[in-house]
Amino acid sequence: MSLIFVGLGALLLLALLKRSFRLMMGLGGGMIAAALGLQGGGDSATAPRRSPPAEARPWETAPGTERLWVTTDRLHRRTCPSTECGSVGRLALGEGVTVREIQNGWARISDSYDAACRGGDSGMVETGNAACTPDNGIEGGRLAEWVSASFLSSTPPADAPRR
Repeated sequence: MSLIFVGLGALLLLALLKRSFRLMMGLGGGMIAAALGLQGGGDSATAPRRSPPAEARPWETAPGTERLWVTTDRLHRRTCPSTECGSVGRLALGEGVTVREIQNGWARISDSYDAACRGGDSGMVETGNAACTPDNGIEGGRLAEWVSASFLSSTPPADAPRR
């Protein structure tokens, strides 16, 4: 019975040592771990470890963009910067949007995405012009969302519900 405990203790000790050397790898101890054979072969044994790239922070806006808030009850999200274009939905009072560009009083609030064109019409359009044409802001089967910039503000409306 005691032999079993000694064996388990030895395995636990080896596991802890291996973990310690792996941690040292990240702190510049790669040469020690490589010399003891605790790391995979090849050139990666002596290469320094690098942290993974930082993840995007959703609360930060990319350079050239601006965070604005909707100041009207319902604001149509259109397929192009015109009231003649189709609406893919609406935004409510107090909703925040990230503005990617402003053009003639219109703000683009999305990157382009699949317009779900079938039979010449977009399945994404809820109301209005659904034609999959450049005049309607749909090119190559993709659209971006636009809203009237006159209904956006740099500060959230005081009477807006929290979102």
